[in-house]
Amino acid sequence: MLAKIETNEKWLCSGTVARAEYQELLHAASAAGFDGVSLWRSHYESAASAGMSLNDMAIMSQDFGVRITEIDALLTLIPGSKYVKTQPDMIKYDPDFYLEVASALGARSINVVQMYGTEIPLNEAAELFAGFCVRAKH
Repeated sequence: MLAKIETNEKWLCSGTVARAEYQELLHAASAAGFDGVSLWRSHYESAASAGMSLNDMAIMSQDFGVRITEIDALLTLIPGSKYVKTQPDMIKYDPDFYLEVASALGARSINVVQMYGTEIPLNEAAELFAGFCVRAKH
């Protein structure tokens, strides 16, 4: 079950420390008195390249007393938004990856953004988003 966000809690948008390693992110947030952080692909990859599993990442987050509140950002929900080497690395993960990470780390939300790929009618985009939300809820 996701933790309820209290009105007096402070959350750090990890884009402000995008180049930090995962442990550095948690340390900085904890030292500055933040209750939670968003997680960027780069933070996940720094932990994974250090040999950490998602369970290890969750334990480290608990050890620092900082929750992972949001996974930022899913860029491949719309068909045609496939990763190719000429695009930024952050597009290389699919929706299933984001659901797995959010579930394992207890994140409350996943930021879904359309930056690349084909344009589709708004009603089709809404249906894709609604379907993703249903999957995320389960």
